[in-house]
Amino acid sequence: AFCGRKALVYYQQTEDKANEAHVQNVLIHLAFVEMLRNNPAEYRQYIESMKDFEEPERKLAKIEAKTEISLLQWRYRDALNLVSAYMRELGDHRSEAWFSCEALLSRIYTQLCDYRRLRESLERLLAYGSSHDALLSQIHAGMGLCCHMDGEEARGSEHLRQAEYLSQQIRNDFDLPNALRNLALTCYMTGNQEKAEELAQEGITIGLRHSSTHPTFSLLVLLVEIALLRGSQEEARFYLDEAAYIIEQRLLQDRKDMLLYYFFCHELKVLSHEEPLEKAIALLREEEKEIRDQRLIESFRGLRAYGKVQRATLKAGRS
Repeated sequence: AFCGRKALVYYQQTEDKANEAHVQNVLIHLAFVEMLRNNPAEYRQYIESMKDFEEPERKLAKIEAKTEISLLQWRYRDALNLVSAYMRELGDHRSEAWFSCEALLSRIYTQLCDYRRLRESLERLLAYGSSHDALLSQIHAGMGLCCHMDGEEARGSEHLRQAEYLSQQIRNDFDLPNALRNLALTCYMTGNQEKAEELAQEGITIGLRHSSTHPTFSLLVLLVEIALLRGSQEEARFYLDEAAYIIEQRLLQDRKDMLLYYFFCHELKVLSHEEPLEKAIALLREEEKEIRDQRLIESFRGLRAYGKVQRATLKAGRS
């Protein structure tokens, strides 16, 4: 945040039009920092400071920023409406702006558990092509999951092999945690628990080194889930404690991860004074309310331990 504010001061001292794009990028990063810190007034200030351009292609930075913020705030439908409206402005022309928006759509469909639309989106992205290894790894991981859900095991396995290969080509440590997070989650949901654990271990090592808390928290919760399935409660508590350190910083995390975190606290009888089951149930209700579509809600409940949380809700008489 300090470096970003300092950069803005220097850019504002010049009148070079070429700096407009750089200023937009700095404002985006500052907005993300404040969003993750859970400082709504500050991130809104940075978003509002971004310049409004008339040309559709030049609107991209602000659209991306607003969409990312909506996703971080768990407002998937708002994000979907924002990107869809902008893509209508772009028309049918395939461009870098179109590709960026299609990539955002794929993330929105993932959060909505709409795997039919997710597959269609990922296929369009693969057809367009990219040289960005981290993004391509995540695209192939998503395709691997979609193929698995459609019963195309061989094709899904090939996409996962490609995703792992591409993740090994990533040379920027700041790109790695998200790529490893996506791949680890996909391996877990497609039944390869051992590979998921291996990738998650690698991801938290890099994530903790660079204070990349968002994907690191996801991976720690996944490792708790894997340890519990193995019956290793001591190991699960270790990872849960590590996740708790991130929670204590009051940094914004994915709601799906948060609800599992509190559910696992309940399962392991941790934080009993905070009524973790109540928190997990409340977060589950919020998540399903945002997903809305009953078919997609059922898809969501079929993933990981979300169904267990739903059953705990019914058992507690809070349907």
